[in-house]
Amino acid sequence: MALAMIALCADSREEAELIEKAMLIRWAWAAMGINKPLLTLEEAAAYQMSEREAAIAARERPRATIGSVDEVATRIVDLKTEFNADEVVVVAIAPAYEIRTRTLRQLATAFGLQKQS
Repeated sequence: MALAMIALCADSREEAELIEKAMLIRWAWAAMGINKPLLTLEEAAAYQMSEREAAIAARERPRATIGSVDEVATRIVDLKTEFNADEVVVVAIAPAYEIRTRTLRQLATAFGLQKQS
């Protein structure tokens, strides 16, 4: 069985909080029928969520794992064990391409994966 999860690695707690905020705003908008792209980290920092958006964000928060590479790798292993999964598919939804690729590179290194020749 495969397990898919949303996971992103951040370089700092501040960056993790901004990535999370951008993602949660997007999920709140989707739940409200608003079709807009993810905010940049700068836009997310300046954005004030409405009460409705904040309530949706609180409900949706458990869907993602965002933190240091060690925190994310530990959560991946924990969920793999909890669900008795054969493999884990990481979905890296982020406000910037660099964050997505950095996440995948860092996790590949953490799990000892090497580029195939």
